[in-house]
Amino acid sequence: MMQHVGGKMSVFTSTLPGGTPENGGLKHRENPRLLGTDKEHTLFQPDEVSCIWCIVWNTW
Repeated sequence: MMQHVGGKMSVFTSTLPGGTPENGGLKHRENPRLLGTDKEHTLFQPDEVSCIWCIVWNTW
């Protein structure tokens, strides 16, 4: 998109993208009660297996 101009583009957002998971939407998964417990690692795991395959096969 910017190859002919050069440079970098940074995009920031303060909210989760809406919609359904099928069209790229995300659901709120953070649970403050899990912070500092042995279940905190679940916050860093993917929610769906299909997301892992999209990353592996680069087919998002």
